[in-house]
Amino acid sequence: MKQRFERFIFIYLLAHLWCFKTFGEFQDSGELRFETRKFKDDEVDRTIDNATAIYTRAEMKYSKESYNATFRGYALVDGKDETRDNLTIEDMFFSYYLKEDESASLSAGYKIFNWSATEAFHPADILNSQNYDSNIESLDKIGELNLDTSFKTPYGNFSLLYLPYAQAPRYPKQRSRLGASVNLSRPVWVTKKDETNLQNWHHQGAVKYSNSIGAGDLSLHAVYHLNTVNPIIGKRIVYENILFFSLPVGIEFTPYYFRALQLGGTYQYALDGGWLIKTEAAYRDFLDDEVIIQTIKGNRSPQDHGIVAVGTEYGFSMKNGGESNIVLEFQTLMGPNKLARSELSVFQNDVMLGYRLALNDTFGKEFFVSLIRDIERQNETLYNFNYTQRLNDNWKIKTGFRVYDAPKKGTYATGLEAYHNAHYVFFNLSRFF
Repeated sequence: MKQRFERFIFIYLLAHLWCFKTFGEFQDSGELRFETRKFKDDEVDRTIDNATAIYTRAEMKYSKESYNATFRGYALVDGKDETRDNLTIEDMFFSYYLKEDESASLSAGYKIFNWSATEAFHPADILNSQNYDSNIESLDKIGELNLDTSFKTPYGNFSLLYLPYAQAPRYPKQRSRLGASVNLSRPVWVTKKDETNLQNWHHQGAVKYSNSIGAGDLSLHAVYHLNTVNPIIGKRIVYENILFFSLPVGIEFTPYYFRALQLGGTYQYALDGGWLIKTEAAYRDFLDDEVIIQTIKGNRSPQDHGIVAVGTEYGFSMKNGGESNIVLEFQTLMGPNKLARSELSVFQNDVMLGYRLALNDTFGKEFFVSLIRDIERQNETLYNFNYTQRLNDNWKIKTGFRVYDAPKKGTYATGLEAYHNAHYVFFNLSRFF
């Protein structure tokens, strides 16, 4: 634990150097948070049902004339499960404006991209790898190393991205309640039909176009990358030489990531009366779909597919000064058969209903409740509730619960079934500075 905090302090100081705290405008902020989670007892000694952690975040921005620098990152230290400890850089990039009117810029470094328009389903938002020890419908992101050239024109905004590093997602380990209860080995990147690679450095790229047209916002993108959203988890029997015999001693699970071309976009349109219409779509064309990986469920290959999310949001003000939002969204995955769809996405054919109430009072009290239900597979529902409020200008609390109701239907858990009965309540206390 001490080592983790020392590393974070080092990153914090590095951020100050990165942001050149000398001449110009400098802004910084931070958060120190105590987190606790209590899961429903699964009566398995190996797993941890009570979790406590310390989370600390730093954010810094520096700007001077035609350039600026940004840093944002956090460290988490778990008091019981060392495998949850992590140090994550979200943003650490330098930007330079090529024109005085800031219509053209060049930036380089690590960055969090937000290409999503919807609340719970995000088929277009695939640039950043994610930390799966977080809410499955809004996973925490890991900064993506990139070189970004952006232009603003009368016909819209364009971004050209070079992505030299394939960042693997962060999966919960064997002792976690939020996962498949297995440890994954080092990831394998499938870069050609008959070629695999353990290295993370690969040529990837993306182009994005965005524009506001009347009351609507449109974005389109094309991405060539190593897809980390739809891995195939391979199985390999491990042997050891014992005396004069080679005997099986266990099974190793390895994530395989494949090259893909994704075409997609988002669109939002504001209607009169507080209504907002949102849609998000993507088509993923895997370039090495003839590769066969042996898994515990049989042989698998990457499958091309389309995925579409549509939704609406209605916001209205209340007599007491509060504001309410009702959110309804639907996502469907198209192309493969029913079994393959459930293996490709946790939310392959789901509907989400959510309600947010912000009281807008002195303490900023806010409630949010949501339900996500699979309308293709029986008995798969995720319930979520959280409440936040300020205690004063510097302190804030957040509490709530999550319920995963998705009993296993076959020999192996698929999709949301991996979370079944991992219900938990949580409480967070934050100090901002």
